[in-house]
Amino acid sequence: QLLKLIERGQTRAEARKMGSERDIYLWVSLMLYLGSDFDTDPQFPAIQAALAGNAPPPERLDAAYDVATAYLNQVAGPDGQNASAAATRFQRAAYELDRLVQRPLRDSLSWVYPQRFAALSSEQIDAIGRVGQRLALDHSFERQRGALLCSILALLLGHGFASDPQLPWAAQTLSKLTGADPLRRTLQFRDAAAAGVSRW
Repeated sequence: QLLKLIERGQTRAEARKMGSERDIYLWVSLMLYLGSDFDTDPQFPAIQAALAGNAPPPERLDAAYDVATAYLNQVAGPDGQNASAAATRFQRAAYELDRLVQRPLRDSLSWVYPQRFAALSSEQIDAIGRVGQRLALDHSFERQRGALLCSILALLLGHGFASDPQLPWAAQTLSKLTGADPLRRTLQFRDAAAAGVSRW
């Protein structure tokens, strides 16, 4: 899994002409901090803007890393305390889907990870919601509960969590879901996500 992560980081970095060992180290570090698809995640437009700047590629990557560091200091908190608390709240949210689907999505997102939610615009929140809806449809989940579950995971782990090599439980579980009942499939994935986020 670690090799897959590094290979993905190397491929993504080299596509932007950031191919030195140091560049790949920085890119993979950002993947670990923000999710392996941070460079396309709607949560991180400032990082993506730095990557797309006019400076030479290594300087753009340095700038993106600086933006990410400032973001993480603000959002994740000292020693990742806010992120850890969000992971704990996810455990509760995962088993309260019936209640949470009665409320607007933004209420659930802001409760699970208030610091990250506060950094998002309305457009970014809508984009996260669309990620959840697409995944729920693609995997035949119960529409409301599945979309909510996947949206919260996208906020917490990054929008590419379902295929992220550092979160192997997600892809493995999605490939092994059984039965045609949408709610059953949703709850199977819910259980795997609760265990996976606990380890994360």
